[in-house]
Amino acid sequence: MDRLSFPLSSEGKDQVLIAGSFDATTTTVAAKTGSGFTAAHAGTGLYSVTFDDAFYDVVAFVAFGEDSTNDDKLPQIISFSAKVLGIRIVTGAGAEADGNATTRINFLAVFRKSTV
Repeated sequence: MDRLSFPLSSEGKDQVLIAGSFDATTTTVAAKTGSGFTAAHAGTGLYSVTFDDAFYDVVAFVAFGEDSTNDDKLPQIISFSAKVLGIRIVTGAGAEADGNATTRINFLAVFRKSTV
């Protein structure tokens, strides 16, 4: 496989785990690790991650921000449609905030591929 995507099995459900990271700036939003997805800046503190494959549902999502300035950057999932995951970055005070030149969002997501 050329991306960090692993099939999972849970009570007959067809699931897949995808792990990756992207730079979370306002000018350059690029995948750093993983493939099979693109990321884009969608507004202040808002990013969309578009996957190559469509999925039925998000089973689990874990993400954390990292940057060299030690600012609190807390990513949260805010929306999901078949191929697009919406992520909001907030500060420790709860305000939406863009990343800076060194901000990276790392994520691990488990998706269900079908209703069966």
